[in-house]
Amino acid sequence: MSRVFRRCGRAGRGLVALVLVAVACSSANDAAPAASAPVHARDALLWPFRSDSIWNTPIGDGASYVAAAITSSTGLDPDEDVLILTPTAPVVPVYEHTAGWDASTTRCANVTPKVLMSVPIPADFRTDPGYLGASPNAAAAVMLADGRTVRQMQPFHRCADGRAVAQYVFDDDDLVGGTGLVGAHGGSGMSSIGGTIRVGELNPGGRIRHALKIEVFARRFLALRQDSTPGYRWPASSADSYAQGGYQGSIPALEMGALVALRPDFDVKGLTTEPARILAAAFRDYGAYIVDDTAEDVVAVATEWGPAGRVSTGFKANYGYGLDTALDVDCRVAADACAWRDDVRRIVASLAVVDNNAPGSVGGPGKRRVACAPPVAGAPSTEGPGCARTDTAPPTTNRATGSASTSPTSRTSTKATTTKSTARATATTKKSTGRTTMAAGSRTTSSRHPGGDVMGREGG
Repeated sequence: MSRVFRRCGRAGRGLVALVLVAVACSSANDAAPAASAPVHARDALLWPFRSDSIWNTPIGDGASYVAAAITSSTGLDPDEDVLILTPTAPVVPVYEHTAGWDASTTRCANVTPKVLMSVPIPADFRTDPGYLGASPNAAAAVMLADGRTVRQMQPFHRCADGRAVAQYVFDDDDLVGGTGLVGAHGGSGMSSIGGTIRVGELNPGGRIRHALKIEVFARRFLALRQDSTPGYRWPASSADSYAQGGYQGSIPALEMGALVALRPDFDVKGLTTEPARILAAAFRDYGAYIVDDTAEDVVAVATEWGPAGRVSTGFKANYGYGLDTALDVDCRVAADACAWRDDVRRIVASLAVVDNNAPGSVGGPGKRRVACAPPVAGAPSTEGPGCARTDTAPPTTNRATGSASTSPTSRTSTKATTTKSTARATATTKKSTGRTTMAAGSRTTSSRHPGGDVMGREGG
């Protein structure tokens, strides 16, 4: 799915109040978690999916690295996933809109009477105004009343008048027992919530204990190998509809769905800024999956926006500069912002593909770089190969209620049986713009939902 990023200021953007999640985190500068703290079960709302999920599996010491050569990227942008994990909120309908990623119109101006679903959403949560750009990807995961099943859709929006709208519905997933493989990131078919940087993880003293999701400029960097999965590799289930001719990268291993990471000897401590050290530690220990196309020479990283808060807002509040390094910065007056930008460029230029990442050896074979995720409270252990459950997860906080949680409570109820495996779409090329629009039909493994996001204009 293409995203077009236009360099633009952030002035005038509406902000959602940041709700900080109280989690005790260990330093990102350490290669392994502290051994002295006791083992805790984790909260699936904060740290979802099975322990052997691709998102929770650290890289192995037998990983085979191939330089990704993403050397000309000019910056980093947040691509915000809308995560609404409030199962006790009022249940509201989600109406169909037909705007897609057309930047000349708005999603709230193109709503049909059709109700796609009804889901719990807090009455005061809005994404209008204030989202980044005119037509963001807005992959969403909304928790159902059972406290563990998420419904995934794209592009999602909560209008100023309170209407919730979306266009395409994808498979449900289970935050407790699910793998997190599928979801509403249309370029790859991958999860809306797995790999998303969560509120609090980039805060000072924070730590990211999972793989990330990133997007790159497909025309320059993604390859199209002529094999059974042209343009994509596991765990992606698809490539963009324009991959044939549109992916012109020179590194065969770097396809949609590739796991990219920093090599073990990357000097994390040598980075100047704290958020860069947190980010680099995650790239080194877990890596990041490529899930979409930015359609411009910029790298995007998936971040959370929801009732629990907004990563981009918290980042600016904590550090005094924005997460977005693609903006022009005067280093004479913004030295810290320039240091963050330079750190990010160093990280991106050092990324390598973990070429032996595969279903039987997630993150490559061998001993894991860091300890694996502990089980979800009340759920059976699901450790992957090479894992030993010695991690020290922090005590969890239920963001739906704000109370501490050490028991499964509602998150271990029976998974909802309804799965949205219908309402798919195929992509057709919009010749006038080089982007894509959607036509009704069935999803295939070689075409998913397009993007065409243009950074710059706000509102629904």
